[in-house]
Parts: sequence; structure tokens; C-alpha cells
Amino acid sequence: MTQQPDLPWISGFWRRIVALIVDSILLALGGFALGVVLESVFIQMGSWSVFIGFFISLGYFGVMNSRSAEGQTLGKRLLGIRVVDGNNQTISLGRSLLRYCVYGIPIALQVDFLPADGTYFWVLYPIGALLIGGSFSILYLYVFNRRTRQSLHDLVVGTYVVYAGAQQEEVREVWKPHLVIVALLFIIGFISPRFIFIVFSSGEFEQMLATRAALMQEPDVNTVGIMASSTSYYADPEDQAKTSQTSVDLQIYIDSDRVNDREYAREFAEKVLANYPDARGKDAISVDLYYGYDIGIWSSWEIGSYEFNPSGL
Repeated sequence: MTQQPDLPWISGFWRRIVALIVDSILLALGGFALGVVLESVFIQMGSWSVFIGFFISLGYFGVMNSRSAEGQTLGKRLLGIRVVDGNNQTISLGRSLLRYCVYGIPIALQVDFLPADGTYFWVLYPIGALLIGGSFSILYLYVFNRRTRQSLHDLVVGTYVVYAGAQQEEVREVWKPHLVIVALLFIIGFISPRFIFIVFSSGEFEQMLATRAALMQEPDVNTVGIMASSTSYYADPEDQAKTSQTSVDLQIYIDSDRVNDREYAREFAEKVLANYPDARGKDAISVDLYYGYDIGIWSSWEIGSYEFNPSGL
């Protein structure tokens, strides 16, 4: 590779980001093509289909960032950067796969892992550590680690993203407070499920868990999200008095194309009242029906939104 002594060794922030955007677009195009062929399969998989995209990305970034492709994905090649180790050498396939796992697992863990009946709540502790600690650490280091421009996945496997062809330069060590902040982010992520449980350990929260468990037992239902909310708004633009509306909000992911069926949505709202007595005191029960899939690198949804007055159910 031709040496370019006028270039710095470590790649800049924006060049990495643009390369990532290019790679993401390419993966999205591949995900779209797969969706055209395998849409029904992805829909039946429900929220677990996100791991399809994870493994596709693992293969792409794992191979392309290794010495098999000279440390360059198509985006990196376009932007003139590559992944190397501390000796300015490209890395092995195994090391590159591990590098992407550190980056990609926190993203993939956004899938809904909460058991239908709320049992095995303990599983959320390691997931919280990886999801919150991993995601925020990656973002934090991307932005603030200006010495080495290494994010979490680079630090774990000892890699750098550098300008292709640039001469190696001596790089200062990562500022130690960055590592302290990363450790704190993982600790916060680990304890976050317990904090959420304490904050919401009320009778109403237990009713929401019971409602979710009941709705998850319904045919064609893949995933259920439920929350209580309060919205303030001005009913009259000329009137400064605020109006508030309390509601129970449902997000129901189904594997049958019934998002335009209002009576189907009404059945879910009625089941809320049967399992969530406090919902009768709300102003509304909103039901959003989602039909489609999300494989991480591409998603396609049809959505039907409905609102019911509890007193009319």
C-alpha cells in the first residue's frame, strides 16, 4: 500500500461515521431484498427476527474488517480508512468477529426479552448492563475519546481505525477518566432493572404486567408493550388553560394482517379492563397494532391506531 506521509494515522470522527452510514445503507439494501423474499418468515419470528440482521452484519463487518479484505468494509474503502492493530497490521477474522460482537450485541439486545408473566426478572440485569452500558459506552467513546478515537469495540480487541496508507504514529494512552465513565455506565445498566422495579412496584404496575401476560396468550400476538401516560395540551389555542388526558397505551405486534380491523383492536381494549382495573379511571385506552418485521438492518411495518373510551367498552 502506498505510503501517504501527509496524512495523520488515526482516522477522524466524521470519516468513520460516513463510512458507517455507507455500510449501513448497503446492508439495508440487502435487508430489503431479503424482506421481499422472506417477509412471512420474518413476521412469524416476531421480535427475534432482529438477530437475522445481527448475523448478517456480523458476517459483513467480521470478514471485511479483517485481513481477508485488508481491514476495509466497502464504506471504509470509499473513505480511505481501515481497521488495524497496534502494529498497523490488519487483524485476524476471529478478532474481527469479536470486535463486531462487542459493537453489535448491545444493538441486537433491544429485542423484548421480558417473559410474558414477568418471571425471571433477573435476566434483565445482564441484559441491562450490555444494552445500556454497551450502547452508551460506544457512543460516549466515539465522541469524547479524541486521543485514540477508539470506541468500546476497539478497546476490547486492541484495534484502531486509521487512514489507509498513512505512516504509523505514536498514540497516547486513553484518558483514564474515560475508562471510569465506561465502568460507571455498565454499573448503571446492570442496576437499572432493579431501579425500575422499585420505582414502579405499585399495584398499577403489577396490573400492567398481568395485562401484558394475558395479551401475550392471545393468538397471533408476538409482542406486547404497555404503559400508562398523561398528556397535557391546549384544547383551545386562544385559551391558556391546559387539558390533561390519562391513558393506557398498548403496542401490539401481530403476525396476521388485521391492523385495519377496529373490532379486533376493541377486543384488546376490553381485555385490558378485565386485567387492569385502574384502567377504568383513565380517559382513554389507545391500541396500536403493528404488522410487519424488523430484522435490524431493515424493517417494514403496517400500523393501525385506535382509541377507546373505557366507559364505552
